[in-house]
Amino acid sequence: MPNPIPYSSKEFANRQKYINVVEKAIQQGDGLLNLFSVTGMGKSWLLRHLRYLYQQRDDVPVLFFDCTQLPPQDQQRTILQEFSSQLSEQGIPGPGEASSAQALVSRLEGLPDTHTILFLIDSTERLKVDTDEGRDLAAWLQEELIWTTQQRMRAVSVLAGREPFYWTLYRLREAAHTEELTPFTMDDIRELLNVLRVEQSLARFIYRETHGYPHGVRVLIDAWKHGDLDTLKNRKAAAEIILRDVIRDRLCAELPADKREDLEQILFIASILRRLDAVTLGDFAQRLAAAGERLPKASQDKGFYIEAVLAFKDAQLVRWDADNRTDTVEETVRQILTTNLRVRNPKRYRKWQSLAAEMYKDWMEKYPANFDVWLTEWLYHSGEAQTARASRAKKEEEKKKTVIQVGQFIEQVQKQPQMQWDLASVAENLGVRLSRQEQLLSRVMGEDTFKSVHKTVQDWQPREIG
Repeated sequence: MPNPIPYSSKEFANRQKYINVVEKAIQQGDGLLNLFSVTGMGKSWLLRHLRYLYQQRDDVPVLFFDCTQLPPQDQQRTILQEFSSQLSEQGIPGPGEASSAQALVSRLEGLPDTHTILFLIDSTERLKVDTDEGRDLAAWLQEELIWTTQQRMRAVSVLAGREPFYWTLYRLREAAHTEELTPFTMDDIRELLNVLRVEQSLARFIYRETHGYPHGVRVLIDAWKHGDLDTLKNRKAAAEIILRDVIRDRLCAELPADKREDLEQILFIASILRRLDAVTLGDFAQRLAAAGERLPKASQDKGFYIEAVLAFKDAQLVRWDADNRTDTVEETVRQILTTNLRVRNPKRYRKWQSLAAEMYKDWMEKYPANFDVWLTEWLYHSGEAQTARASRAKKEEEKKKTVIQVGQFIEQVQKQPQMQWDLASVAENLGVRLSRQEQLLSRVMGEDTFKSVHKTVQDWQPREIG
Protein backbone atom coordinates (compact mmCIF):
# COMPACT_ATOMS: atom_id res chain seq x y z
CA MET A 1 0.00 0.00 0.00
CA PRO A 2 1.24 3.52 -0.78
CA ASN A 3 1.91 5.94 2.04
CA PRO A 4 -0.46 8.89 1.43
CA ILE A 5 0.09 12.38 2.80
CA PRO A 6 -2.26 12.75 5.82
CA TYR A 7 -5.36 14.84 5.09
CA SER A 8 -5.65 18.23 6.77
CA SER A 9 -8.57 20.59 6.19
CA LYS A 10 -6.19 23.52 6.74
CA GLU A 11 -4.00 22.38 3.84
CA PHE A 12 -6.75 21.63 1.33
CA ALA A 13 -6.89 23.70 -1.84
CA ASN A 14 -8.20 23.43 -5.41
CA ARG A 15 -10.82 20.95 -6.65
CA GLN A 16 -13.56 23.57 -6.40
CA LYS A 17 -15.03 22.27 -9.66
CA TYR A 18 -15.86 18.91 -8.05
CA ILE A 19 -17.03 20.48 -4.80
CA ASN A 20 -19.43 22.65 -6.82
CA VAL A 21 -20.87 19.54 -8.54
CA VAL A 22 -21.53 17.95 -5.13
CA GLU A 23 -23.00 21.14 -3.69
CA LYS A 24 -25.38 21.49 -6.63
CA ALA A 25 -26.52 17.90 -6.06
CA ILE A 26 -26.98 18.59 -2.33
CA GLN A 27 -29.18 21.60 -3.12
CA GLN A 28 -31.28 19.50 -5.50
CA GLY A 29 -31.42 16.64 -3.03
CA ASP A 30 -30.42 14.03 -5.57
CA GLY A 31 -27.20 13.01 -7.30
CA LEU A 32 -24.72 10.32 -8.10
CA LEU A 33 -21.09 11.28 -8.83
CA ASN A 34 -18.50 8.69 -9.83
CA LEU A 35 -14.89 9.92 -9.62
CA PHE A 36 -11.91 7.99 -10.95
CA SER A 37 -8.19 8.53 -11.55
CA VAL A 38 -4.81 6.93 -11.13
CA THR A 39 -3.46 6.70 -7.57
CA GLY A 40 -2.18 9.95 -6.06
CA MET A 41 -4.49 12.27 -8.00
CA GLY A 42 -6.29 13.40 -4.83
CA LYS A 43 -9.50 11.33 -4.70
CA SER A 44 -9.17 10.45 -1.02
CA TRP A 45 -8.25 14.02 -0.12
CA LEU A 46 -11.32 15.30 -1.93
CA LEU A 47 -13.68 12.82 -0.24
CA ARG A 48 -12.23 13.55 3.18
CA HIS A 49 -12.63 17.25 2.54
CA LEU A 50 -16.24 16.76 1.47
CA ARG A 51 -16.79 14.87 4.71
CA TYR A 52 -15.24 17.73 6.67
CA LEU A 53 -17.28 20.39 4.83
CA TYR A 54 -20.67 18.76 5.22
CA GLN A 55 -20.21 17.58 8.79
CA GLN A 56 -20.26 21.28 9.64
CA ARG A 57 -23.89 21.40 8.47
CA ASP A 58 -26.81 20.08 10.49
CA ASP A 59 -28.90 19.27 7.40
CA VAL A 60 -26.39 16.91 5.72
CA PRO A 61 -25.64 13.68 7.61
CA VAL A 62 -22.45 12.20 6.13
CA LEU A 63 -21.80 8.47 5.75
CA PHE A 64 -18.17 7.84 4.82
CA PHE A 65 -16.48 4.52 4.12
CA ASP A 66 -12.97 3.73 2.89
CA CYS A 67 -13.03 0.37 1.10
CA THR A 68 -9.35 -0.20 1.92
CA GLN A 69 -10.60 -0.92 5.46
CA LEU A 70 -12.77 -3.86 4.39
CA PRO A 71 -11.91 -7.06 6.30
CA PRO A 72 -11.87 -10.46 4.54
CA GLN A 73 -15.10 -11.53 6.29
CA ASP A 74 -18.28 -9.84 7.57
CA GLN A 75 -17.91 -7.01 5.05
CA GLN A 76 -21.58 -6.00 5.02
CA ARG A 77 -21.63 -5.91 8.81
CA THR A 78 -18.45 -3.79 8.85
CA ILE A 79 -20.04 -1.19 6.58
CA LEU A 80 -23.29 -1.15 8.58
CA GLN A 81 -21.35 -0.87 11.84
CA GLU A 82 -19.29 2.03 10.54
CA PHE A 83 -22.31 3.90 9.14
CA SER A 84 -24.31 3.35 12.34
CA SER A 85 -21.45 4.66 14.44
CA GLN A 86 -21.09 7.75 12.27
CA LEU A 87 -24.81 8.51 12.53
CA SER A 88 -24.59 8.32 16.33
CA GLU A 89 -21.56 10.64 16.32
CA GLN A 90 -23.60 13.15 14.31
CA GLY A 91 -26.47 12.99 16.79
CA ILE A 92 -28.90 11.10 14.55
CA PRO A 93 -31.40 9.26 16.81
CA GLY A 94 -31.89 5.52 16.54
CA PRO A 95 -30.56 2.18 17.79
CA GLY A 96 -26.82 1.48 17.87
CA GLU A 97 -25.56 -0.89 15.20
CA ALA A 98 -28.00 -1.56 12.36
CA SER A 99 -28.60 -5.28 11.84
CA SER A 100 -29.36 -4.86 8.14
CA ALA A 101 -29.39 -2.36 5.31
CA GLN A 102 -33.16 -2.05 5.75
CA ALA A 103 -32.66 -1.13 9.43
CA LEU A 104 -30.11 1.55 8.53
CA VAL A 105 -32.38 3.04 5.86
CA SER A 106 -35.29 3.03 8.31
CA ARG A 107 -33.16 5.02 10.75
CA LEU A 108 -32.43 7.54 8.01
CA GLU A 109 -36.15 7.84 7.20
CA GLY A 110 -36.67 9.45 10.59
CA LEU A 111 -34.75 12.54 9.48
CA PRO A 112 -36.57 15.73 8.43
CA ASP A 113 -37.49 16.07 4.74
CA THR A 114 -35.04 18.96 4.40
CA HIS A 115 -32.06 16.75 5.21
CA THR A 116 -29.87 15.26 2.46
CA ILE A 117 -27.91 12.08 3.13
CA LEU A 118 -24.37 12.20 1.69
CA PHE A 119 -22.73 8.84 0.98
CA LEU A 120 -18.96 9.08 0.45
CA ILE A 121 -17.34 5.79 -0.57
CA ASP A 122 -13.62 5.78 -1.29
CA SER A 123 -11.29 3.30 -3.02
CA THR A 124 -14.05 1.34 -4.78
CA GLU A 125 -11.42 -0.70 -6.63
CA ARG A 126 -10.99 -2.53 -3.30
CA LEU A 127 -14.46 -3.99 -3.71
CA LYS A 128 -12.84 -6.31 -6.27
CA VAL A 129 -15.90 -6.60 -8.49
CA ASP A 130 -14.06 -9.09 -10.69
CA THR A 131 -14.70 -11.72 -7.99
CA ASP A 132 -18.03 -13.30 -6.99
CA GLU A 133 -17.76 -11.90 -3.45
CA GLY A 134 -16.90 -8.44 -4.76
CA ARG A 135 -19.81 -8.41 -7.21
CA ASP A 136 -22.23 -9.46 -4.48
CA LEU A 137 -20.97 -6.80 -2.08
CA ALA A 138 -21.08 -4.07 -4.76
CA ALA A 139 -24.62 -5.10 -5.72
CA TRP A 140 -25.72 -5.03 -2.05
CA LEU A 141 -24.14 -1.60 -1.56
CA GLN A 142 -25.89 -0.20 -4.64
CA GLU A 143 -29.29 -1.82 -4.34
CA GLU A 144 -29.84 -2.11 -0.58
CA LEU A 145 -28.21 1.13 0.56
CA ILE A 146 -27.72 3.73 -2.20
CA TRP A 147 -30.74 2.95 -4.38
CA THR A 148 -33.15 2.30 -1.51
CA THR A 149 -32.09 5.50 0.26
CA GLN A 150 -32.44 7.59 -2.89
CA GLN A 151 -35.93 6.18 -3.47
CA ARG A 152 -37.15 7.21 -0.02
CA MET A 153 -35.43 10.51 0.77
CA ARG A 154 -33.03 13.18 -0.41
CA ALA A 155 -29.63 11.59 -0.98
CA VAL A 156 -26.38 12.19 -2.82
CA SER A 157 -23.65 9.58 -3.38
CA VAL A 158 -20.02 10.20 -4.31
CA LEU A 159 -17.91 7.15 -5.13
CA ALA A 160 -14.20 7.30 -5.95
CA GLY A 161 -11.80 4.69 -7.31
CA ARG A 162 -8.96 4.12 -9.73
CA GLU A 163 -11.37 3.13 -12.47
CA PRO A 164 -15.01 4.04 -13.14
CA PHE A 165 -17.24 2.10 -10.75
CA TYR A 166 -19.34 -0.60 -12.37
CA TRP A 167 -23.02 -0.01 -11.64
CA THR A 168 -24.97 -3.26 -11.74
CA LEU A 169 -28.33 -1.54 -11.30
CA TYR A 170 -29.40 0.02 -14.59
CA ARG A 171 -31.26 2.97 -13.06
CA LEU A 172 -28.21 3.96 -11.04
CA ARG A 173 -25.93 3.48 -14.03
CA GLU A 174 -28.19 5.73 -16.08
CA ALA A 175 -28.19 8.45 -13.41
CA ALA A 176 -24.48 8.33 -12.55
CA HIS A 177 -22.28 11.25 -13.60
CA THR A 178 -18.68 10.10 -14.12
CA GLU A 179 -15.74 12.51 -13.82
CA GLU A 180 -12.02 11.83 -14.11
CA LEU A 181 -9.98 13.71 -11.52
CA THR A 182 -7.42 15.70 -13.49
CA PRO A 183 -3.93 16.97 -12.52
CA PHE A 184 -3.47 20.39 -10.97
CA THR A 185 -3.20 23.38 -13.25
CA MET A 186 -0.59 26.06 -12.63
CA ASP A 187 -3.26 28.16 -10.89
CA ASP A 188 -4.17 25.19 -8.68
CA ILE A 189 -0.54 24.88 -7.59
CA ARG A 190 -0.33 28.60 -6.88
CA GLU A 191 -3.46 28.35 -4.75
CA LEU A 192 -2.00 25.44 -2.81
CA LEU A 193 1.30 27.27 -2.31
CA ASN A 194 -0.66 30.23 -0.97
CA VAL A 195 -2.55 28.00 1.48
CA LEU A 196 0.72 26.40 2.62
CA ARG A 197 2.41 29.82 2.83
CA VAL A 198 5.05 29.00 0.25
CA GLU A 199 6.38 31.42 -2.36
CA GLN A 200 4.04 31.22 -5.36
CA SER A 201 6.86 31.82 -7.84
CA LEU A 202 7.82 28.17 -7.29
CA ALA A 203 4.66 27.00 -9.07
CA ARG A 204 6.21 26.86 -12.54
CA PHE A 205 9.15 24.74 -11.42
CA ILE A 206 6.92 22.35 -9.45
CA TYR A 207 4.59 21.93 -12.42
CA ARG A 208 7.54 21.22 -14.73
CA GLU A 209 8.76 18.39 -12.49
CA THR A 210 5.35 16.88 -11.63
CA HIS A 211 3.07 17.80 -14.56
CA GLY A 212 0.50 18.80 -11.90
CA TYR A 213 0.34 15.32 -10.32
CA PRO A 214 -1.08 16.24 -6.87
CA HIS A 215 0.92 13.75 -4.81
CA GLY A 216 4.12 14.82 -6.54
CA VAL A 217 3.28 18.47 -5.97
CA ARG A 218 2.91 17.87 -2.22
CA VAL A 219 6.08 15.76 -2.09
CA LEU A 220 8.19 18.56 -3.59
CA ILE A 221 6.59 21.26 -1.45
CA ASP A 222 7.15 19.23 1.72
CA ALA A 223 10.75 18.43 0.71
CA TRP A 224 11.44 22.12 0.25
CA LYS A 225 9.73 23.11 3.51
CA HIS A 226 11.63 20.46 5.48
CA GLY A 227 14.99 21.46 4.03
CA ASP A 228 15.49 18.26 2.01
CA LEU A 229 15.86 20.35 -1.13
CA ASP A 230 18.11 23.38 -0.90
CA THR A 231 16.53 24.94 -3.95
CA LEU A 232 13.67 23.84 -6.16
CA LYS A 233 15.82 24.81 -9.14
CA ASN A 234 18.08 21.84 -8.43
CA ARG A 235 16.39 19.55 -10.94
CA LYS A 236 18.52 16.48 -10.31
CA ALA A 237 17.93 16.60 -6.56
CA ALA A 238 14.20 17.07 -7.17
CA ALA A 239 14.22 14.13 -9.60
CA GLU A 240 15.77 11.85 -6.97
CA ILE A 241 13.03 12.84 -4.52
CA ILE A 242 10.36 12.20 -7.17
CA LEU A 243 11.94 8.80 -7.92
CA ARG A 244 11.95 7.83 -4.23
CA ASP A 245 8.70 9.31 -2.93
CA VAL A 246 6.46 9.39 -5.98
CA ILE A 247 7.49 6.69 -8.44
CA ARG A 248 8.68 4.03 -5.99
CA ASP A 249 6.59 4.76 -2.91
CA ARG A 250 3.37 5.73 -4.70
CA LEU A 251 3.06 4.70 -8.33
CA CYS A 252 4.84 1.36 -7.93
CA ALA A 253 3.45 0.56 -4.48
CA GLU A 254 0.62 -1.57 -5.91
CA LEU A 255 2.90 -3.75 -8.02
CA PRO A 256 3.62 -7.28 -6.69
CA ALA A 257 6.23 -6.91 -3.94
CA ASP A 258 8.41 -9.79 -5.15
CA LYS A 259 8.61 -8.28 -8.65
CA ARG A 260 8.45 -4.58 -7.81
CA GLU A 261 12.07 -3.72 -8.62
CA ASP A 262 11.96 -5.48 -12.00
CA LEU A 263 8.57 -4.01 -12.87
CA GLU A 264 9.72 -0.50 -11.94
CA GLN A 265 12.51 -0.79 -14.50
CA ILE A 266 10.13 -2.12 -17.15
CA LEU A 267 7.60 0.63 -16.34
CA PHE A 268 10.25 3.24 -17.15
CA ILE A 269 10.86 1.46 -20.47
CA ALA A 270 7.11 1.24 -21.13
CA SER A 271 6.73 4.98 -20.50
CA ILE A 272 8.91 5.75 -23.53
CA LEU A 273 6.37 4.03 -25.78
CA ARG A 274 3.07 5.73 -26.58
CA ARG A 275 1.62 2.45 -27.87
CA LEU A 276 1.87 -0.45 -25.46
CA ASP A 277 1.34 -4.18 -25.59
CA ALA A 278 3.46 -7.19 -24.68
CA VAL A 279 4.89 -7.49 -28.23
CA THR A 280 5.86 -3.83 -28.52
CA LEU A 281 7.32 -3.73 -25.01
CA GLY A 282 9.15 -7.04 -25.50
CA ASP A 283 10.69 -6.02 -28.83
CA PHE A 284 11.75 -2.63 -27.47
CA ALA A 285 13.24 -4.14 -24.29
CA GLN A 286 15.23 -6.68 -26.28
CA ARG A 287 16.66 -3.87 -28.41
CA LEU A 288 17.71 -2.12 -25.21
CA ALA A 289 19.37 -5.32 -23.99
CA ALA A 290 21.22 -5.69 -27.29
CA ALA A 291 22.41 -2.08 -26.91
CA GLY A 292 23.93 -2.87 -23.51
CA GLU A 293 21.12 -2.03 -21.08
CA ARG A 294 20.81 -4.39 -18.12
CA LEU A 295 17.33 -5.88 -17.90
CA PRO A 296 15.78 -8.16 -15.25
CA LYS A 297 16.69 -11.82 -15.74
CA ALA A 298 12.98 -12.65 -15.87
CA SER A 299 12.61 -10.46 -18.97
CA GLN A 300 14.39 -13.06 -21.07
CA ASP A 301 11.10 -14.95 -21.04
CA LYS A 302 8.61 -13.44 -23.51
CA GLY A 303 5.78 -14.24 -21.11
CA PHE A 304 7.32 -11.75 -18.68
CA TYR A 305 6.07 -8.84 -20.80
CA ILE A 306 2.52 -10.14 -20.78
CA GLU A 307 2.71 -10.41 -16.98
CA ALA A 308 4.23 -6.92 -16.77
CA VAL A 309 1.47 -5.27 -18.82
CA LEU A 310 -1.18 -7.11 -16.76
CA ALA A 311 0.49 -5.96 -13.53
CA PHE A 312 0.48 -2.36 -14.78
CA LYS A 313 -3.19 -2.68 -15.68
CA ASP A 314 -4.04 -4.09 -12.25
CA ALA A 315 -2.32 -1.09 -10.67
CA GLN A 316 -4.24 1.21 -13.07
CA LEU A 317 -0.96 2.58 -14.45
CA VAL A 318 -1.92 1.44 -17.96
CA ARG A 319 -5.24 2.17 -19.62
CA TRP A 320 -6.94 1.77 -22.96
CA ASP A 321 -6.63 4.66 -25.42
CA ALA A 322 -9.84 4.55 -27.46
CA ASP A 323 -8.64 7.14 -30.00
CA ASN A 324 -5.57 5.12 -30.97
CA ARG A 325 -7.06 1.69 -30.15
CA THR A 326 -4.13 0.69 -27.96
CA ASP A 327 -3.09 0.43 -24.33
CA THR A 328 -0.84 3.17 -23.04
CA VAL A 329 0.79 4.19 -19.78
CA GLU A 330 -1.58 6.67 -18.13
CA GLU A 331 -0.55 10.05 -19.54
CA THR A 332 0.37 11.87 -16.31
CA VAL A 333 2.30 8.83 -15.09
CA ARG A 334 4.09 8.60 -18.45
CA GLN A 335 5.06 12.26 -18.28
CA ILE A 336 6.39 11.91 -14.73
CA LEU A 337 8.46 8.85 -15.64
CA THR A 338 9.93 10.27 -18.85
CA THR A 339 10.70 13.65 -17.26
CA ASN A 340 12.35 11.89 -14.33
CA LEU A 341 14.51 9.78 -16.65
CA ARG A 342 15.38 12.75 -18.88
CA VAL A 343 16.52 14.85 -15.90
CA ARG A 344 18.48 12.11 -14.11
CA ASN A 345 20.05 10.55 -17.21
CA PRO A 346 19.52 12.57 -20.40
CA LYS A 347 21.90 10.41 -22.47
CA ARG A 348 19.97 7.26 -21.59
CA TYR A 349 16.68 9.01 -22.35
CA ARG A 350 17.85 9.99 -25.85
CA LYS A 351 19.33 6.53 -26.41
CA TRP A 352 16.02 4.88 -25.54
CA GLN A 353 14.08 7.25 -27.77
CA SER A 354 16.52 6.61 -30.63
CA LEU A 355 16.12 2.83 -30.26
CA ALA A 356 12.32 3.22 -30.22
CA ALA A 357 12.56 5.22 -33.46
CA GLU A 358 14.70 2.47 -35.01
CA MET A 359 12.14 -0.13 -33.97
CA TYR A 360 9.30 1.68 -35.73
CA LYS A 361 11.48 2.27 -38.77
CA ASP A 362 12.04 -1.49 -39.00
CA TRP A 363 8.33 -2.13 -38.54
CA MET A 364 7.46 0.23 -41.39
CA GLU A 365 9.52 -1.96 -43.69
CA LYS A 366 8.19 -5.25 -42.31
CA TYR A 367 4.52 -4.25 -41.93
CA PRO A 368 3.71 -1.62 -44.58
CA ALA A 369 -0.04 -2.06 -43.99
CA ASN A 370 0.51 -0.30 -40.63
CA PHE A 371 2.64 2.43 -42.17
CA ASP A 372 0.19 5.13 -41.01
CA VAL A 373 0.61 4.08 -37.37
CA TRP A 374 4.35 3.43 -37.39
CA LEU A 375 5.29 6.66 -39.20
CA THR A 376 3.66 8.88 -36.57
CA GLU A 377 5.46 6.91 -33.84
CA TRP A 378 8.77 7.17 -35.70
CA LEU A 379 8.32 10.94 -36.02
CA TYR A 380 7.62 11.28 -32.30
CA HIS A 381 10.56 9.19 -31.10
CA SER A 382 12.97 10.70 -33.63
CA GLY A 383 12.09 14.16 -32.38
CA GLU A 384 12.50 13.17 -28.72
CA ALA A 385 15.90 11.60 -29.46
CA GLN A 386 17.38 14.95 -30.53
CA THR A 387 19.47 16.83 -28.00
CA ALA A 388 18.27 20.30 -27.03
CA ARG A 389 21.88 21.53 -27.03
CA ALA A 390 22.49 20.81 -30.72
CA SER A 391 23.64 23.76 -32.81
CA ARG A 392 21.15 25.58 -35.01
CA ALA A 393 22.85 24.25 -38.13
CA LYS A 394 22.64 20.69 -36.79
CA LYS A 395 18.95 21.10 -35.97
CA GLU A 396 18.20 22.46 -39.45
CA GLU A 397 20.06 19.52 -40.97
CA GLU A 398 18.00 17.06 -38.91
CA LYS A 399 14.74 18.77 -39.90
CA LYS A 400 15.54 18.51 -43.61
CA LYS A 401 16.61 14.89 -43.12
CA THR A 402 13.30 14.05 -41.44
CA VAL A 403 11.23 15.44 -44.32
CA ILE A 404 13.38 13.63 -46.91
CA GLN A 405 13.05 10.35 -44.99
CA VAL A 406 9.26 10.66 -44.87
CA GLY A 407 9.24 10.97 -48.66
CA GLN A 408 11.52 7.94 -48.93
CA PHE A 409 9.26 5.91 -46.63
CA ILE A 410 6.25 6.79 -48.79
CA GLU A 411 8.08 5.68 -51.93
CA GLN A 412 9.03 2.37 -50.32
CA VAL A 413 5.43 1.69 -49.26
CA GLN A 414 4.09 2.54 -52.73
CA LYS A 415 6.40 -0.09 -54.24
CA GLN A 416 5.06 -2.90 -52.03
CA PRO A 417 2.98 -5.18 -54.34
CA GLN A 418 0.75 -6.39 -51.50
CA MET A 419 -0.10 -2.77 -50.61
CA GLN A 420 -1.75 -1.67 -53.86
CA TRP A 421 -5.30 -2.17 -52.57
CA ASP A 422 -4.52 -0.48 -49.23
CA LEU A 423 -2.55 2.60 -50.27
CA ALA A 424 -5.58 4.90 -50.40
CA SER A 425 -6.83 4.03 -46.91
CA VAL A 426 -3.30 4.12 -45.43
CA ALA A 427 -2.69 7.56 -46.92
CA GLU A 428 -6.01 8.86 -45.62
CA ASN A 429 -5.47 7.38 -42.15
CA LEU A 430 -2.00 8.90 -41.97
CA GLY A 431 -3.36 12.35 -42.77
CA VAL A 432 -5.94 11.98 -40.00
CA ARG A 433 -3.35 10.76 -37.49
CA LEU A 434 -0.97 13.62 -38.22
CA SER A 435 -3.77 16.17 -37.83
CA ARG A 436 -4.93 14.61 -34.56
CA GLN A 437 -1.40 14.61 -33.14
CA GLU A 438 -0.35 17.97 -34.53
CA GLN A 439 0.28 19.58 -31.13
CA LEU A 440 2.41 16.70 -29.87
CA LEU A 441 4.46 16.29 -33.05
CA SER A 442 4.95 20.03 -33.47
CA ARG A 443 6.44 20.13 -29.97
CA VAL A 444 8.97 17.34 -30.53
CA MET A 445 9.80 18.05 -34.20
CA GLY A 446 9.35 21.78 -34.44
CA GLU A 447 6.40 23.47 -36.13
CA ASP A 448 8.15 24.09 -39.46
CA THR A 449 9.26 20.46 -39.77
CA PHE A 450 5.78 19.22 -38.94
CA LYS A 451 4.24 21.47 -41.60
CA SER A 452 6.71 20.17 -44.19
CA VAL A 453 5.99 16.55 -43.25
CA HIS A 454 2.27 17.20 -43.30
CA LYS A 455 2.51 18.77 -46.76
CA THR A 456 4.50 15.76 -48.02
CA VAL A 457 1.75 13.44 -46.81
CA GLN A 458 -1.02 15.68 -48.17
CA ASP A 459 0.65 15.73 -51.59
CA TRP A 460 0.71 11.92 -51.54
CA GLN A 461 -2.80 11.49 -50.20
CA PRO A 462 -4.79 12.96 -53.18
CA ARG A 463 -2.74 10.93 -55.67
CA GLU A 464 -3.51 7.70 -53.87
CA ILE A 465 -7.15 8.42 -53.08
CA GLY A 466 -7.88 9.92 -56.49
